[in-house]
Amino acid sequence: MNIKTENLLSSVNLLIQPFLDALKSKQEVEGIVLLGGLGKRSHFDLDSDVDVSVFVSTQQDINVDWLPSFEFSTYFDSSDTVITKLPFNVHQQSIIKEQDSAWDEVKKEAYANGIIYYDKSNKIAQLINEKTQHPEQVKKDTLVKFSSKLPPYLLINPKKQAKRGMFSTAHNILNNGIDMLVESLFTLNDEFIPHDKWKMEKSL
Repeated sequence: MNIKTENLLSSVNLLIQPFLDALKSKQEVEGIVLLGGLGKRSHFDLDSDVDVSVFVSTQQDINVDWLPSFEFSTYFDSSDTVITKLPFNVHQQSIIKEQDSAWDEVKKEAYANGIIYYDKSNKIAQLINEKTQHPEQVKKDTLVKFSSKLPPYLLINPKKQAKRGMFSTAHNILNNGIDMLVESLFTLNDEFIPHDKWKMEKSL
């Protein structure tokens, strides 16, 4: 992807290092995964969030008083960096619960493109590997679903609605059809469908 904004990743990595090390030191923490711009995309700008996933070795409910809220911000007052505010998203995951849960396409894509910062006993790497497989039958079923929907969305219904003078509706149906076509190409190429923010850019 050709992102035009300034990449502040190296500065952000230095700023968040103490936070990551503090999490890593906790006995309950099985692993830490860096997501989004901190992951394989490797681009963090002033509109990015610090997306960190913390896997803990608890049962169904995560109840540890040291784990921060999902969303918070940290402020900096320094002439050494243009960063004055860092929004954090801390995804709190029970590794026991995640082993039995189904991951949707967006979650699979996020973790497939994440970077494992800490993995105490290799459980996180194993979990992500298991959850980010591309079963051939699922791929076939998804492509069959898309192939049955594409003609009505791309060829039939937009023309019908345009003839009726319902141009905004025709345009909307066509847009949805193009979106399904793009998603089918991701599936065909054994790639997970990204979040809408990145879908079109990653399809290029």
